[in-house]
Amino acid sequence: MTEPDVALTDYALMILCSFFSLRLWFQPGISKLMGRLWVAFFISIAFASLTGGTSHGFFLDPTTLPSQILWLATLLAIGVTASVAWVLVGVILSGPEKVKVWSLFAGFVFVVYSVIVIFYSQRFVVVILNYLPPMIGLLAVTGYHYFERRGRQDLWISAGVLVSFVAAFVQQAKIGLHPDYFNHNALYHVIQAFALWMIFMGAKAMEK
Repeated sequence: MTEPDVALTDYALMILCSFFSLRLWFQPGISKLMGRLWVAFFISIAFASLTGGTSHGFFLDPTTLPSQILWLATLLAIGVTASVAWVLVGVILSGPEKVKVWSLFAGFVFVVYSVIVIFYSQRFVVVILNYLPPMIGLLAVTGYHYFERRGRQDLWISAGVLVSFVAAFVQQAKIGLHPDYFNHNALYHVIQAFALWMIFMGAKAMEK
């Protein structure tokens, strides 16, 4: 295994997000629509963690075909996460009756993003530019709702998104505990796990 710290923390994220998805699928009290959206959100992250962990652990050489396929799969999975986040923003903001409009918008964004990463550029800055706006949107709508109605689910999600921004900063600034045994990517996964747990706590507290 080439980068065991990164691979194993990625796999831990996969297991964690799979657990969150399973819990939300059977969560009583949450609407069917919101439940499925949150399941899709966490499943897409779980898939990205699986492919990303496999890439870091076994196919680190970017010139090999398996590495290229795994990296592309990871980018597309993150694109799905971003698109689902857009739909979540829309449903939280304007209600379930607007889900089709927001789904069309999110689908269009995903198609544009996919074309870019498949045919033009697979630089991580493209991922950030696609992922950051819906997460800011999620922070904005849940933060607004929290100050309006003091819902604990909104507070959990807002806090989780903020912690995920901290995790992204740690990764981009290459802040790690050890350059060989626990680098910036591994630390990012640990902080991101905490952020996703907070988002999960908010998601499962959402009422019908």
